[in-house]
Amino acid sequence: MRLLLDEDLNNNLMRGLIARQPDLDVVRAQDVIQGRPDDYVLQWASENERILVTHDIRSIPTHCQTRWENDLSVAGIIYVEQIIPIGQAVERILELLHDYSPEDWVDRTAYVTRGAFQSD
Repeated sequence: MRLLLDEDLNNNLMRGLIARQPDLDVVRAQDVIQGRPDDYVLQWASENERILVTHDIRSIPTHCQTRWENDLSVAGIIYVEQIIPIGQAVERILELLHDYSPEDWVDRTAYVTRGAFQSD
């Protein structure tokens, strides 16, 4: 599975994901597309077949909807609640990644929260 971690995510999340699953292909937005607008982040993630992991529930859904309205796909999005403990977020993200193939993630969104996670 290939992930793009949005610039707003805590680096401890990346370290936790890699510690638990060393073969996970993870890049940080600040390392590959630093400072680019959200619509570009979604485009880059889709072109590079990377699931976007983000806290941004304000603007990313709007940009995602715009892509769909223009018959463009997204590689998948995992929204992570900001107040969820890092260890719990890591566990839930890894569970989600194991539940679906990369192809299943296309145009799929999932929410990781303290209570539970849900997938659309």
